Amino acid sequence: MNSIYRLYLIPFLIISLTIGGLTSCQKYEEGPAFTLKSKTARLTQEWQVISFNGEVAEVDDDVYILEFSNDGDFEETILYADGTDNIRIGTWEWQDSKETVRVFIDGNISDLAVTKLTSDEFWFNYDGDEWKLEKF
Repeated sequence: MNSIYRLYLIPFLIISLTIGGLTSCQKYEEGPAFTLKSKTARLTQEWQVISFNGEVAEVDDDVYILEFSNDGDFEETILYADGTDNIRIGTWEWQDSKETVRVFIDGNISDLAVTKLTSDEFWFNYDGDEWKLEKF
């Protein structure tokens, strides 16, 4: 009986400790708790602003898009409701152990403090404002 008990107890403890360790190692305030994709792989895509300081973007509003490329290029696009657009190009890099995305554009530096970064959601704080973006 004692060896049967050990046979089940040891794997159970190993699995429990592994799962507990993985869920407690959350890098960003809002998550994710665990992912196999690197932060760069999750960030490098096109993102559309869905919320700014809690105000949800409406369908007839301007569309604000941020694109992060794997090679460090950055593009900010505003598609205005009247059909015109404004595109600005710059670069980006990780800062603070990948807790901050630093964007260089038009001679300015913007530090985006990441609060959530999944494959489908990118949330950050910038200059006291809360931004929420979704995969575009």
